[in-house]
Amino acid sequence: MMEGFANEQIELDVLPDNLVDLTNTNVKNHSFPCPPKPNELYHIAGFHLVPERFSVKVVPIPGVSPSLAADYAERLTNKFQSRSTTVSVTTSSIDKIEKLPGQAVVLLMPSSKEATINKSIIDVFLYLDRQGISWRRCYENDNFQFSIPDQIGSILQCAGGIPYCVQTQGTKPIPWCLGIDLSHATNGQSQLCGALINTTGNLTHSWVSKHRRDETISSDTLQKIIRAAVNYIPKDSRRNGLLVMRDGRLFERENHALYHKGFDLPVSLIEVRKRKNPPILTRELPGIPDKIMFSEISRNLDHDSHIAFMVTLPTAKKERFGQVLKIHWRDEWNGLSLQSRDLAAIITALVYAPGLGNKERTLPAPIYWADGIAAASNIDLRFRGQQTTHI
Repeated sequence: MMEGFANEQIELDVLPDNLVDLTNTNVKNHSFPCPPKPNELYHIAGFHLVPERFSVKVVPIPGVSPSLAADYAERLTNKFQSRSTTVSVTTSSIDKIEKLPGQAVVLLMPSSKEATINKSIIDVFLYLDRQGISWRRCYENDNFQFSIPDQIGSILQCAGGIPYCVQTQGTKPIPWCLGIDLSHATNGQSQLCGALINTTGNLTHSWVSKHRRDETISSDTLQKIIRAAVNYIPKDSRRNGLLVMRDGRLFERENHALYHKGFDLPVSLIEVRKRKNPPILTRELPGIPDKIMFSEISRNLDHDSHIAFMVTLPTAKKERFGQVLKIHWRDEWNGLSLQSRDLAAIITALVYAPGLGNKERTLPAPIYWADGIAAASNIDLRFRGQQTTHI
């Protein structure tokens, strides 16, 4: 229950806009409404940006049939061609892989279970990571007919391409965004991650640092990550500013100024709490939201502080409550002078931004990527292989 509100119901000020109408999706010169249907976009317009000399190396892990790797390579080539994209897809071996511009590496592995326990496979991951080579993975027991179309945008991203872009309309544009997450692995090292998202909603780079296993973020490490992200932003793009999304609440005695002061560009900071949030009810029965909603608390105990709840993935058709995020910010954190409507549109657009597959997501891209990369391990491989710098 909300602090300061005991067990009472809270009246929320719901933005009158249909937030989806404040966003759209772009592929080159084509504009599409949100939410995007990636495979339909790709069939109609191709991809937004295909790198020069685009190539994919399919690497079968020892034990996987070379003929299966050749079949995967042929199927992948055909899928790109059907989306108006030329690519060179060949099979290779790990000892022949080198870092090349415009190249993606796809590891074809025996099974997800074996990949997490086989030391020789883990050594392949570590070798590619040390070389700074981005990679993706698939499994020999995948149904390629369905798995390849779901992964094709991520493979393009792996090579430095952009599948599609998201943007706001009628509000302030999407600034550069940095997701910050501290993850405590069940059987591993805690990690602090910063994931930088550009003004089109696409992951640009990430930084991770090993962290002591407690609930206090190291100020030195945090500053290194934020400064690395700021330095990564092209100077001619810094006028767009930076929106820092902190996954979870700032800890007690944590200095908020570390997130948004002392940088040579305007910065705003918001807290995004994704767990233990109350359900949002509408006045219309059965009360389950059927669209994305951004609802600010109309009666706040601190007038300098703003709290809103956001339903990011409505599930009314499934008769259950959707994902609810709690968004908190203060006036002194808001160097970009973002209004509630601006934040609502920006977060909505970023929920629709490209990810690892084509399924709908509940988290805005900065939190989605920071949360996933921070938790990546030799057990959880979902976000392994991203462009990441260890600090």
